[in-house]
Amino acid sequence: MNPMFRTLTHDLDKIILMRRVITQRTATRDGICLGQLPALRYINEHPGCTQKDVADFIKVSPPSVAVMVKRMVRDGFVEKTADEHDMRQNRLTITEAGRATAERCRSIFGQMDEQVYAGFSDEELEQLSSYLKRLIDNMASDEVRSISNFSLMQMVKSMECSGASDNKSTSKEE
Repeated sequence: MNPMFRTLTHDLDKIILMRRVITQRTATRDGICLGQLPALRYINEHPGCTQKDVADFIKVSPPSVAVMVKRMVRDGFVEKTADEHDMRQNRLTITEAGRATAERCRSIFGQMDEQVYAGFSDEELEQLSSYLKRLIDNMASDEVRSISNFSLMQMVKSMECSGASDNKSTSKEE
């Protein structure tokens, strides 16, 4: 095995983890869960959408979106109103507080991107992008090839949770 593989993988992992820490801190500071940002963006761009619309967009289960929306309503980021034609459905709209929070987070993430890519020429950025796409293509299975980053994060979370409980039960049984 090429010794550079380990170094490159370590560096890629560190970049991902550093970005995750910064984005999580930013979201938490604004009182929002990181996973709520894609939903807020969708609701902002599609006023009057349903929870099912949001679930389809971020590719998570409708019950997961129901919990997320309940929290966002509680925290004042989203308003839910009954559909006047179908009382079984609720329509979602973003509040001013939700819009301001989403815009503030987006601005901070934009500043972070400026910092991350500082000093790279357009040509270098295109070359880096092509290398990263090749890495993704080399790694992607049919299961994960076409799903969103958000869905990949949900997949990792679900695997961590089930794996952690499996480990606990295994260690208790021993």
